[in-house]
Order: sequence, then C-alpha cells, then structure tokens
Amino acid sequence: MRTTLSGLLCLTLLVFCISAKAQITITAADLPSTGNTYRISLADTLLALDPEPTGEDFTWDFSFLDPITQFEENWVSPLETDILYFLLFGISNMAQSVALPAIPGLELTDAFNFYEKNSSAFAQTGLAGKLAGLPVVIPFDDEDRVVEFPLEYGNTERDESEFSVVVPSIAELREERVRESIADGWGTLITPYGTFDVLRLKSVIEIRDTLSGSLGNFLVERLTIEYRWLGAGQGLPLLQIDLQETSGLSFITRIAYLDSLREEPIGFTEPSISEWSLLPNPALSTVLLRGSIKKQISLEPILIDGTGRVAKQWPVIDAQSGHLECQLDLSGCPPGMYWLLLQSASSKEPIHSVLPLQVR
Repeated sequence: MRTTLSGLLCLTLLVFCISAKAQITITAADLPSTGNTYRISLADTLLALDPEPTGEDFTWDFSFLDPITQFEENWVSPLETDILYFLLFGISNMAQSVALPAIPGLELTDAFNFYEKNSSAFAQTGLAGKLAGLPVVIPFDDEDRVVEFPLEYGNTERDESEFSVVVPSIAELREERVRESIADGWGTLITPYGTFDVLRLKSVIEIRDTLSGSLGNFLVERLTIEYRWLGAGQGLPLLQIDLQETSGLSFITRIAYLDSLREEPIGFTEPSISEWSLLPNPALSTVLLRGSIKKQISLEPILIDGTGRVAKQWPVIDAQSGHLECQLDLSGCPPGMYWLLLQSASSKEPIHSVLPLQVR
C-alpha cells in the first residue's frame, strides 16, 4: 500500500509539472474588448535584438527594453466613433483609436481601425479618419484576418485582403495584402512589465500598393514581418516587434509592449520613426523631409537604390531640437524605388529605420 501511494504521489507531481509547462491556447476572450484602455510603451527600433529565435518551452528575455515614449490605446464600440464613419458600423463590432497615421503619407486625425471579433477570428474590416477635416472611410473589400481561433502552437493561417481609397485631387490607392501566419513558439516572455506564459505568432505580410493618378500608375511592393507574443487574458500582445524587409535587408520599424505608467520614459533620445515622413511620395524632382528632433544633431541624408547602393548623398544638415523640414533635391535619380537613410554625421550610425521613397 505504501508503494502504491508513493507511486500515485509521483504520478500526480509529474502530471502537475507537465501541465504547468503546457503551452497556452489563445481564444477571442484573450484579445481586446470594447471599453478597455491599454498603456503601450514604444522602445528604440535601433536596439541590437533578433526577434526570430523561438521554440517549445522557450524563454524570451526582453527585460532590457526601455520606453522612449508611451501612449494610451482605447477600444470602443463603433457607435462611439464619428457618425460619419457609419459605413463601417454594420461590419464591425469594435474600433481601436489610432495614435499614428493609418496610411503612410496621409496624416489622419480622429482615426480608428475597425475590427470584427467573434469566436472564429479577429479581423480588420476597415479604417477611418479625417483628412483636412473631411472624413475618409475605407471599408476593406476583403477583411484582414489577423488571428484565427482557437490559436494553438503549430497552427498555420493564410489570408488575402485588400482595400482602396480615393483622395480627391491626389490619387487612388489600392492595397493588397497576403498574410501567412504560424504559431511558431510557446513558453515564457519577460518584459519590463512582468513575466508571462505566452504563445508566439509570426506573420509574414506581402503588400502591394498601387497608386493611380494623373501622372500614371506606380507600384510599391513591400514585405512586413510581425512578431506577436500573446498571453491569456491580456487583450493586446504583451510584445509586438515589426520588421520591414527591403533589398534583402531587415529593419525593425516598431517595438511595442504592454506596460505600466512611467513618469518619464528614458533610453533613446533621437527621433522616433513615427515622427518622420517624406512628402509627396511618390516624388518627382524634390521631396520634403519632415520630422521631430529631440536634441541637436548633425544629420547625413543618404538615398539607397533597389540594389543597396548609394544613389545620392546630400550635405550635412545641422538640425536643432524641435520640428525639422528640409527639401531634398532628387535630380539625377532615375524613376524607381529607393530608401532614405538618416545617419549621424559624427558616428555614422543610423538614427532610425529607413524610409521608403518612390521616384517617378
């Protein structure tokens, strides 16, 4: 009898240890809910980190992250947004306030991403905002299924989506996306916010932007990779790292993680990528570089062509803290796809990720 009890005790402990290490399953209940507010910290995109490593019972240690800025993200009912966005009400059951421009080059205010969340999927149905005070409402022709439920380790997904928008007197933009996702890891995530059991979702998104206007049609193709670490009942990803692939090179464009309130974010002191833009884009003979500088710095703008070679280099810009606007001459640049790199004139180190530029 003593041996039997001892064996049962060992078996019970073994089952407990196995269950404690088992991977989690993500359902609709673990994604955002209307009425919730989340605090997001953004980290320096120039950190030397590799988000690719993953596996079973894996530990991702990102405890070294420091916020360069923070913001609150609100999730509301579509009916709580502007009534002028009513075209999205019938196909959505939640909306996400957007702190940044929803479409590169179009500075939207009062902007929202719209979603439909149900027991089978969490999908983006459209976006809306105001451009120069006028409503721009963009229902997706095919919704972008970001996550399918239940999400478990090893699951793979493929989804195609598209939308189009006409900007009066400018052009029509059509965007097509092919999203391929895999839940490629599970284990423990450590961030400044805490330690969590997570499931890792990697999404590779092929994007084709077609811009049609009076000057012709322009095609821009790009590849985005999104890494999401999802926890049970957390709402938003505990950590999300986005990459942009260009000419065989990968650049981190965003590092965002759930966090508590920080009185004064520390760490990166240079401009963040969200504060930079190139207008117009596509450009013809000149392009306006706009951004925000947090401290005085000397910048060297460098234009890189599709083969990775330097196509043009401009004189050093002595930038003061505050808002920066600078016209860059594009003479001598054949039509095509380029990337603008801003580097420090003294250290020759890039100060943020590259900016795509189409020259026509």
